Amino acid sequence: FVLLLISFTLFRPGYWWDMIYPSTQIIEPTKIVQTVDQMQSGDDLNLHIRGENFEGKVINKMVLLQLGQATSGSQRIEEIGLELRTEKNRIFVDMVEFDSPAEKAGIDFDWEILGIKVPTDRPVKQWMYLPAFLLLFFIIVIQSMRLKEKKLNNYFISALIKK
Repeated sequence: FVLLLISFTLFRPGYWWDMIYPSTQIIEPTKIVQTVDQMQSGDDLNLHIRGENFEGKVINKMVLLQLGQATSGSQRIEEIGLELRTEKNRIFVDMVEFDSPAEKAGIDFDWEILGIKVPTDRPVKQWMYLPAFLLLFFIIVIQSMRLKEKKLNNYFISALIKK
C-alpha cells in the first residue's frame, strides 16, 4: 500500500499539493477592474457568470476570455467587449459588443458576474517528491535490515542443525 502511495505521489504530486495550497481563488466581482488591471496582457480572465437565455432558462457557467493589449483594467474590459454596471454591490453586464470575444463566449446583456477565478501564488508541486523519496528510503532501510536479520537467523539455524 505504501509503495502504491509513493508511486501515485511521484506520478501526480499536484493531487496532494492541491489539498494544501488551492490552485485558484475566487475574487468578488466588485474588484474586477482592479483584478484585470493587475493582470498581464494575454492572460486569461476566468469569469463565473449567471444569466437568462432567450428561452427563459437560467444559465450558470464559467467563461474564459483572453485580455488584450490595453493599459488599464477598464480599457481591457471594454476591449473584450463588455460594459459593466454596478447595482447594490453586484456587477451586471450592461452591454456586449457585437462580434467581440465576450459575445463569442456566450455572454449576454444583463447577466450577473458572480466571481472572478484567478490563480494563486503557491510553491511548485514538485516539493511533494521529497516526502515520497524519504518514505521510499525509509522502506528500503527497513527492508534491508529485515533481510540482514533473516540471513543472520538462517546462519544460526543452519549452524545449530549441523551440530
